[in-house]
Amino acid sequence: MDGAASVRRMSVIDVRRFVTDGSAKVEGGAPREVGERARALLWQRVPA
Repeated sequence: MDGAASVRRMSVIDVRRFVTDGSAKVEGGAPREVGERARALLWQRVPA
């Protein structure tokens, strides 16, 4: 199964939550290590 076929379509509720909250949870979008590294890099760039 290719990546496009394995992606779940967003429901109307998901879209509304994204519009309201400005974010959406993506299960299994990337390995945990990638997310942890990205978060660390982001916090390094946030002004104190």
